[in-house]
Amino acid sequence: MSATPRSSRLGAALLRVAPLGFALFVQATWLYSVLSYGDAMAVARRDWTIFWETGRHLVAGELDAIYPHAFDHGYLWLYPPYCIYLTAPLGLLAEPAAYGVCFGVELVAVVLALALLRASLPAHRRDHWTAAAVVLASMPFNTTVAMGQISGILTLILALAVHAWVRGRAFAAGLFVALLFLKPQIAGFVALAAILAREWRMVAGTVTGCVALVIASLPLGLARWTEYAATMQQYVAVVRDAGATFLAPIYHELTAVVCTSGTPRSHIGIVSREFQVPCVMGTTFAGGEPGNGDAVEVDCSGPEGIVRA
Repeated sequence: MSATPRSSRLGAALLRVAPLGFALFVQATWLYSVLSYGDAMAVARRDWTIFWETGRHLVAGELDAIYPHAFDHGYLWLYPPYCIYLTAPLGLLAEPAAYGVCFGVELVAVVLALALLRASLPAHRRDHWTAAAVVLASMPFNTTVAMGQISGILTLILALAVHAWVRGRAFAAGLFVALLFLKPQIAGFVALAAILAREWRMVAGTVTGCVALVIASLPLGLARWTEYAATMQQYVAVVRDAGATFLAPIYHELTAVVCTSGTPRSHIGIVSREFQVPCVMGTTFAGGEPGNGDAVEVDCSGPEGIVRA
């Protein structure tokens, strides 16, 4: 069997790492746009901001101010009470330093997740490197890091669960699955898969972990769980602006959108269709616009949407 020419091997290696150049370009472009703006933090404020603000409330003892009482701004704390503890270090930092920490934590979390998956899933070394390069060059990864989203940490927790399960430590894997309940829709899917597979030790670990997390959160007060439960209700956003940028961070929390201006071809109408969120445009309220907490019924079953408030 003839050996592969050295030039071919070098070319293949370069192709595997080439996507990293794209990742560096994306992050450099983002950093330049932040630093070139007059108020750099005004540009940089994204998902990470709510972790910093929550940390500041925790450090100041303002526990009642953590959970939103109205969906009246973009970034809201919608995580279980035990997650509040994790924001404490950010509350001690200035805003730029907090952003740097969030950026670094997400980057390290994804790299560690890739390392764990490499150790857990058998494959040729070059295949692992290729997969890692593709992940690091992907827009979801770059967006997660730049905006300080929590997806990197979720990926690391899931990788820890897979690593423990592959090593035959089902109970430990269940403990990691319990941590995933900071996003119940993800953890619920994994827990259901464990039940269907009759991985009872993993299920036991998940239950044990959830109980431990709830107990750990009790010093914050039972009121935090009541407030958290309130954030899981069905919410309808009633807005005047036909642009959708300000709603983007909470679109996944909305049941419907009602806009008093624009048309179905407006930006908010297009984005709502992409998110598969019912949207009624150009709405007029005979008795005045509903306020925060008012009941609103949206019916989009017919050719024209009907809104009852």
